[in-house]
Parts: sequence; C-alpha cells; structure tokens
Amino acid sequence: MKLPRLSRQGSFMSISRSMSYMSTDGEMDGAESDTSQANQTQLIQSNKRAKHWLYQWYDTEMRQGIKFYTCQQSSCKKRFKDPKGTTTGLKNHLIKHGINEQSSKDTPFPSQGLDRFLASTPLVPQHFDQQLFRDKLALFITTASLPYTIAENPHFQAVLNMAQIAPSLAHVKLPSDSTIPIDILRVYRGYEDRIRKLFVDIPSFSYTVDAWTSEWRVPFLGITAHWIDESWKQNSIVLGLELLEGSHTGVNMAAASIRVLKHWNLQEKPFFLTADNASNMKTMATELKLELGSGVFDSKENRIPCIAHIINLAAQDILRDGLKAEARDSEEDMLDDRGDNMIGSGSAGKILQKLRKGIVTIQASPQRLKKYRDSFKEKNHVDQMIDNEYTEGESSQPMEFDILYDRTRFGGEASIQ
Repeated sequence: MKLPRLSRQGSFMSISRSMSYMSTDGEMDGAESDTSQANQTQLIQSNKRAKHWLYQWYDTEMRQGIKFYTCQQSSCKKRFKDPKGTTTGLKNHLIKHGINEQSSKDTPFPSQGLDRFLASTPLVPQHFDQQLFRDKLALFITTASLPYTIAENPHFQAVLNMAQIAPSLAHVKLPSDSTIPIDILRVYRGYEDRIRKLFVDIPSFSYTVDAWTSEWRVPFLGITAHWIDESWKQNSIVLGLELLEGSHTGVNMAAASIRVLKHWNLQEKPFFLTADNASNMKTMATELKLELGSGVFDSKENRIPCIAHIINLAAQDILRDGLKAEARDSEEDMLDDRGDNMIGSGSAGKILQKLRKGIVTIQASPQRLKKYRDSFKEKNHVDQMIDNEYTEGESSQPMEFDILYDRTRFGGEASIQ
C-alpha cells in the first residue's frame, strides 16, 4: 500500500481525501486497517507540524536520512537537525532575527533583499545563465579576500542581478563551501589563459620581488610584473606568491622566481628586477643570470636596488638613536639593541637579555622556529600540556616559548627585582 506524497504546503483535507481513495470496500483485513490508521495519524501529525509558524522560515533538506532545517535569512543560513518534538532552538534562533509568531511571511526574505539591492542598479541582464551566475559568485568571494561565507561586496550586486531573473530558486541555490574553491580555481584558470595571451605581445617586463612572512610564520616570495602598453598606460599584475621551503637563500629564491616565470612562459623575455638590498637578493640576481642567460637578465645592469627600502631603514635608525646612530650590520642587530633597552643591566638582567635575544632571533625566522620545534620533539622535552598547545604547521610556538618571550619582554624589571 503506497501513501500519498505530500508537499510542504499540504492540507489536512487533502490528506483525508487521499486516504479515502485508498479504501478497498472493506477488503482490507484488520492488520492493514490498523497500519492505515497509524499512517494516517503520522501524516496528520506531520502536516500539523509543517503548518507550525516556525517552519515557514526554514528550508528543509534530507541528508543521509536525517532532516535538516536551514534558516531562510540570506545572511545567516544556519542549519539545524530535525528537532523531533521540540522547537525551542528553532524559535530562539528566529528571535535573534526579530521574527516571532506575528511576523508577516507575505514577502519572503530574498524578495525584500533583492528589491532593496536592485533599486539603485539600472543594468539588469536580460537572460539568465547558470554558469555565469556561478562565475560572478566566485568573483565576489575572490575580490573580497574574505571567507566563503561572507556575502557583502560590490560584486554581490551582480550576483543579485542574475538571481533576480533566474527561472527558479533551484538555479540560484548557493554552492557549498567545498564547491566554491573549485569555482574560484576554474574562474582563475580562465583569467590565467587570457593573461598568457596578453603577455605574448609584450616584449619585456619589470619585476618587483620581495620575500614576506605571514603572521602565521609562513614564508612567501611575491613577484609582481609591470609593463607599459601601447597606449602608454602602466599596468601591474601579481604573478605569484610562491611558498618558500628551507632557508631564504638567494639560490632558493631564484629557483622560486624561475618557476613562476616558466608558469607564465616568460623565462625568455628580458626583464629588470627591483628588490631590496639584502645579500640574498644579490645572490638571487646572480643565480637568475646563470639560469636564464645574460640576454634575458644581467645581474649588474638589470638589477635595481630599492631606494625606498634604504630610506626606510635609515629613518628607523634615526628615529630610534638620533642622527649619530651607527649603521647596523643586519636587522637582527636592530632587534638586539631594542631588547637591551628593555631589561636592566644587573646580573639577572644580563641573563634575561641573552635569553630574550635568543627568543627574538628564533622568532624572526620561520626556519629557526622550525628547528626549535623539531629539537623539542627530538629531545622529548615537551610534556603533554605543551603537546596540546603545539600543532605542526601552525604559527603557535610551544607554550614555554610564549611564556618566556612575554616575561622577558614585558616583565624584565619585575623579574630582576
């Protein structure tokens, strides 16, 4: 015996009529009759539940046999498992949105949002294309440099324009957070092909290169290309943020730069290079000449030191030590001097100075920080508490490291006393 399929908008009368058609003029035996009554009761309860005012504000979906309720508010989309008898969680969530039993559902969330956003936009596409909609969504997330759940950006207007002319809501259902990265990569590949074609007609480039470590202690080499087009307009585009592994030697950075150039088919086009004045950058320039040839890059003629970097370092020394400041051999010397001024000069102070200098030196380099962590593992000096604080590949040091660093930096005088 098959039960009638019910829509979310089904009524009690429609269920009753459907059940009446299932009668077989008394031929049903007692067991079948009991089953029918049980099913009818279940359907009636389900229908009453569907008519509860709460559920009109949620979308439902089945996942592996479990029903989920998703808030229809576009800026929320919070998902709940089937409450199975209690609606307190669903109700409390709606209250956060200012929704109660007296709230009107005459105008759904999406319509109100679309009307408001589209009011100031005269250009609306005349036809809907599902792939174009996904592309625009990917552009929105990419240009915002925000998490995939963020939904406010100028490109979001274009997404709404497409949604406004969609033939059905199914066509504008937002993809999952695992699908969005795939869309972003696909859109990026499309732009990548166009840029490669653009580069074919450009005879030479100027590159700016710099090594950079994120706040999570992940080192990158950034490479930006610059050129002037036929209309004498200056153009710039980031070619890559190449992850650096191992020491920041000139050889490693040259290898990373060549990988980026080959990716864009630019390894045979002459170029100039602007970088800071660190010794590893000079070594990198020499390696580029050896690998690419002097016809593409000459380490003496084509390398341009960054004067802004020199002025910045000089200004920092002047602001800190005055016009009589001596030149520092390296950035680490600057850090050492700053640490000396923060802690007393007694015997305990000297010990703390050495300790803090070591910590600053380790923190200043992702490579030293990795060796420090590895030494903790190898010598089994990390107890369970520190293991819980430490995760391979993350920015956090073992807890001891943070404690020692903070105490020597901010509590030096108190510790000495």
